[in-house]
Order: sequence, then structure tokens, then C-alpha cells
Amino acid sequence: MKRLSIVLLMAAFAAGAWSQNQVTLRQQNFPTALPMVEDNVEWQRDVYRELDLHDDRNAGLYCPVEPSKIQQGLFMKVFQLAVSRIIPIYRYNIDGNEVFNDATRADIKDILVNHQIFFQEENGQIIVDKDDIPASEVLTYYLKEGVYFDLTNNSYRIRVLALCPVIIAEDEFSDEPVRYPLFWVEYKDIEPHIKDIPIIPDYRNGMLRMTMADYFTLNKYHGEIYKVANAFGYTLRQKFDNDSTLKKEQERIENELKAVRKPTYNTYYKPANPTKQLPERKPRRRWPWQKKNVATEPEKDSQNN
Repeated sequence: MKRLSIVLLMAAFAAGAWSQNQVTLRQQNFPTALPMVEDNVEWQRDVYRELDLHDDRNAGLYCPVEPSKIQQGLFMKVFQLAVSRIIPIYRYNIDGNEVFNDATRADIKDILVNHQIFFQEENGQIIVDKDDIPASEVLTYYLKEGVYFDLTNNSYRIRVLALCPVIIAEDEFSDEPVRYPLFWVEYKDIEPHIKDIPIIPDYRNGMLRMTMADYFTLNKYHGEIYKVANAFGYTLRQKFDNDSTLKKEQERIENELKAVRKPTYNTYYKPANPTKQLPERKPRRRWPWQKKNVATEPEKDSQNN
């Protein structure tokens, strides 16, 4: 009996230690995405997408406009980080081509003045009232992603590289809304700050939840391609004025990116082709006495008849 009680105590102690170890592992901060090592990249293409937050697949970045203790929209978080100067921001050039260096770094004060966002400054700190933050007007994001083939693990990857929030405002002189890109921010700078923010990745199913960092890592966003990296920095709209030709070019690029991924699958696996006709099955080989029996049976039947 004493031996049994000792065994039970040891088992309980081991179970408690195991549970504590599990909690410790969950509390560790693992990176949500593997870093891209340029030396291991064999092929890469930079793609620019326009994320419309009216799309249910992107609406999680917009909602909620009024932040709660747990959840908040992407722009509200990025804006707070920029105002507090926790992350660097970079100017949006007129040609739309981004450059991330010290010469192109933007001052948040200039951004606020240029876009008429009211703020106060106390002891060198910028204070913006929550009601003055234009979170409800940021309805679009420009997103830059790197599509590359990683030799380290022989895999095709998509890595978000940068984001640019865009204010959509009405124009009294035109029926078309006007776009006001605010600034560029590198995704690697904001990723550590959004890994604990819950998000609904697709509002067509409001029960599915993940973190905002996982949302970008798993490429759950949806946006049409408006530019691919090129020597002249042209957008697709500058090259294709017609909507139908622009749509065909976007589809061609999407199919091209999908084609890159196909060779990375297991080359030994070949899916069944339902249209391919199977060869006719040859009759099973018979021994001499089996052939004799088969041949004589019909003769007996014919004699009886």
C-alpha cells in the first residue's frame, strides 16, 4: 500500500511538472514567420496589391473602429506606434515607389500637418485625441509582398514586406473618391506589436479567429495586383488603360505566380489522369493442361447437341 501511494505521488508530481512546462512553452514568443535570408533565395518577385477593406476577407483589418481592451483595427495600432515614435515611417513618393532608408524617413508631425489631423505637443510628445484619428477613413491598404523560392527547405513562400494605409475621401469636384496614401511602414517593424491582437480573418464566418500577425503570415488577405517590380516603376494601370486588358494582365500574373509553385511539390507524386485510357489487360497465362480442358469442354457440348 505504501509503495502504491509513493507511485501515485510521483505520477502527480510528473503531471504537474509537465503541465507547467506546457504553459511555459505557450508563453514563449515564437516568431510568426520565418525570416527571408537573401543568400538562400534562388528566385524572387515583388508584387504590390491593393487591399479593399470593404471586402469581407479584409474587413478584419478595419474592425473595430473603436478599439477595445483586446481588439483594435490595424490602422489604430500603426498610428499609435508612429505617433509614439516606436516604429519608423517612410514617405510615400508621388511615383509610388518606396525606399526604406534614413533619407526617406518621415516625421509623424509632417504627416499630421499635411493631412490636417489635429494634434497637440507637450514636452516633445505628440498627443492626438482618439476622435481625431482618421481610422474610419482608412479604407484601403497598399501591400508589398515578396514571392520567393527558398533553397533552405526547397519551398515557395510569400512574405509581406511593407504596408501603406490610404485614406479614401470624397471629392467635391469629382464623382470618384480621392486617395491619400499616408506613409509606408515595413512589416517587420509592426509584426511584434500585432501578434497578440485577435482578428476575424473572414467575416463570411465570424467564428474563425486568429492573430493579426498570423493573418499576414498565412496570406489570408485578398487584393488585386496593381504593380509588379520593374525597372521603370510603372503600375499596371499606366501600361494598360483598358479595364479588360488590365484584368487579363492581372490574371496572367496570378497564374504565373501559381506556376512557380508547382515544381516545388514532390516530383515522385503524379496525380491520376481520369482522361487517360488504361491499357487493355492481357489474359492470364494458363498451364498446358488448363488450356486442354478449356478446349475440350466446348467439343463435348457440341457432340451432345
